[in-house]
Amino acid sequence: MSVIDPSKKTSKSVVYEVSSSHENSSSGEGELTAQSEEGSLDKVRDILFGTQSREIEKRFAVLENRLLQESGLLRQELTRSVEDLKRQMNQEVLGLVEKLQQEENQRATNIQEMGHEVKAVETQISKRISELTEHASNQFQAMGTEIEQQKHELIEQDQQAMSRMESQFQQAVNELKEDKTDRAALAEMLMEVAMRLKVGATKHTEPQS
Repeated sequence: MSVIDPSKKTSKSVVYEVSSSHENSSSGEGELTAQSEEGSLDKVRDILFGTQSREIEKRFAVLENRLLQESGLLRQELTRSVEDLKRQMNQEVLGLVEKLQQEENQRATNIQEMGHEVKAVETQISKRISELTEHASNQFQAMGTEIEQQKHELIEQDQQAMSRMESQFQQAVNELKEDKTDRAALAEMLMEVAMRLKVGATKHTEPQS
């Protein structure tokens, strides 16, 4: 029968406790590292998609400013045209009245005819004003439709870009969690996503001809 040495038993117990303590310490460090990486990923997510949201708002502001400027120009053009027509009408009416006054004594029979001419001029001017107003209204409506369509296309393009960025970002997060992607490769992938997002935003903000 063999006798167990008490010192060997105590030594094994100490080794087990040290090993257990080391494993617990490694587990705690791993959890802290994972939390730090998740915090960093949240910051990267805010940087990427916060920038995208600001670019969208900026492009919307550009479209709205363009609409306001062009509508203001149309109103100014319409106002100038109406004022010109009014001045023209006043000049022609004044000319006709002066002509009537000069010929009143000699051509009494022509007074009625001159009145018809004045009415014809007024009718022509009124018709011209109506046509100009309708034309300006059609231009304004077409411009609004075009800008609304561009706005819709821009929203759709941005949504598609955001979806692609989110998918790539989520894939990177999943690969990081599974410990299958090297940290340098992940950083390169995130940088590529950010560059694509920046290039896409720059293309949208370029003035269109």
